[in-house]
Amino acid sequence: MLCLFPLNDSLHGSKYPKTFNLDCGHKFHLLCLYETVQRRECRKVCGECWTDIDSDDQETILNKGKIEKKRIYKESKDIANKILKSIQ
Repeated sequence: MLCLFPLNDSLHGSKYPKTFNLDCGHKFHLLCLYETVQRRECRKVCGECWTDIDSDDQETILNKGKIEKKRIYKESKDIANKILKSIQ
């Protein structure tokens, strides 16, 4: 199941989460789709209409998701370093 959070909120650590439009017309957080697509045991379907996510979209989601995870990690690390410097 994909998340039900509003598209402007995210549990993935990003203030402005990226979204992805599926071919069926439904839109989800990129990293929620990424988590679903990368799991072998999950069916790769839209969480709204259960349409299969085609292999091209799966590949795009995986590639963009990896980039987004790295960006969020770097952003979080930079924020943590600023906080540590401010309390020293």
